[in-house]
Amino acid sequence: MRPTPCPVLLCVADNASRAAWLFEHLTKEYDLLRNPDDEDRTKWVTIQVDTGIFDADKGNEAVLREMVSTVGNKGKAGEHVRGVVSVQMLTEGWDVKSVSHIIGLRAFGLPLLTEQIIGRGLRRTNYDVLNQPLDERPEGYEETVDAFGIPFVGFPVQKRKRPKSGSWGNKPVWIEVDGKKSKNRIRVPNVRSWAVNVVQRLSDIIEINKLAETLANPIARVTVRPVGLGGQPEDVMTLDEFRREWPTLRTAFYMAQELYEMENPGSASDLGIGPTFEELLEVTRSYVETRVRVPKNGGDHRDIGIYEWRHQALDVLDNAIRNAAGTTSAPVPILAEPEWLDSAYIGRFQWTGVIAEGKKCHTSKVPCHTDLEKQFADFLDGAKDVLRYLKNERFRFSVTYYENNRPRQFYPDFIVVVQNADSSETMWLAETKGEMRLNVPLKNAAAEQWCIKMSATKYGTWRYLFAQQIPLTAALAKGIKTFNELAATLGKQHRGSTEASSHETGLAVS
Repeated sequence: MRPTPCPVLLCVADNASRAAWLFEHLTKEYDLLRNPDDEDRTKWVTIQVDTGIFDADKGNEAVLREMVSTVGNKGKAGEHVRGVVSVQMLTEGWDVKSVSHIIGLRAFGLPLLTEQIIGRGLRRTNYDVLNQPLDERPEGYEETVDAFGIPFVGFPVQKRKRPKSGSWGNKPVWIEVDGKKSKNRIRVPNVRSWAVNVVQRLSDIIEINKLAETLANPIARVTVRPVGLGGQPEDVMTLDEFRREWPTLRTAFYMAQELYEMENPGSASDLGIGPTFEELLEVTRSYVETRVRVPKNGGDHRDIGIYEWRHQALDVLDNAIRNAAGTTSAPVPILAEPEWLDSAYIGRFQWTGVIAEGKKCHTSKVPCHTDLEKQFADFLDGAKDVLRYLKNERFRFSVTYYENNRPRQFYPDFIVVVQNADSSETMWLAETKGEMRLNVPLKNAAAEQWCIKMSATKYGTWRYLFAQQIPLTAALAKGIKTFNELAATLGKQHRGSTEASSHETGLAVS
């Protein structure tokens, strides 16, 4: 395990005399802060920092300055420092990661000074966990600082127990591309979005008569989409006001505009391959005016314009357009910059988490967040049909999924190249999962659809494997030797259930 740095107490006084008193008090009354009776300043655990001290102790000035700048650094002069007493503000470059407590014994007239003081305690001891999505970070990953005696005007304060400084993870290990393992190089198209390649007029092939939407009972007030991230919908008008302002033609225009952006993402419109706005408007008008069913107790066709119902209707139309026979040829991936993600360009980084050997991985070691990931990596190293693989860490590969009508990014754990019985290769996205969360089905469905669309392009065959901890552990315990056998055992495709669940959102679709 990595040695734990000493937690550091930072005291900021208002003048030199009070700082001197505080320094004497701390070093005499508290064993952990008591300095040894030794002229060698590098053995001190508590130091005082101000101009007067430096001027009065010229012989040790360089040593004291070195101690200040290396607090908590192993093998440096400030390695053993536990307490710092200061009068003036410490410089912005004072980057001590182990400050756990701050005491302000002076008045701060400006909030900026408060921010500067608190900033001395906001250097994390470990940054690896920040690369994980918020909902996948381990319990207790937060690092906090306790501050006393400072006016917290405008600062959100939450009381919580601070984990021990530097207690997460192991001794830092450098992870880098291994030139001797270049045969394990992985390259993946950097797909930003997908475009629909329309080859026939939509109105000729979209079977509107097979689409239907039943609106819910009328509501008293109408909510609209929140403005800004994280906001909640706000009541803005009564139902009667909404119906006056939102005739069905206006709703059809908005839906056509949103569909146009969905089917022609980014630069796809420049390719001239997607459906035109006029075609989409024709389809949406027909849908809104003929296929919307309203309740008998006061329902109205105009209610389809209400945000929740309109966006559920958009999902129905989007799926109908993409899945209609003859609508499209192969889906068209829109690539970002760079166009390829390449394991050869992964930068060198430190890792304090779990490490796997990675015999078939392009990097020197496999950086894992959990023991389950390490277990899976070890299996990949031994699987006879696995040619090479990569842990998706610092590789930046992601699949877009939608949660609460907002795009989010899903980062599958592994990218695996598997050799089939006929010597062909299949690219697999693999996700290991211990704790199940509410958004896991959304991520799985997005990854499966991404693989289906990618397999229809020139970029090879792609599939998705979701490996839950209990089934995965049980399968490996049986002595499974190949990836294809593992995929068959776990049940690699959930496409049917995913597609069925996509409509269970308040619509009656036939």
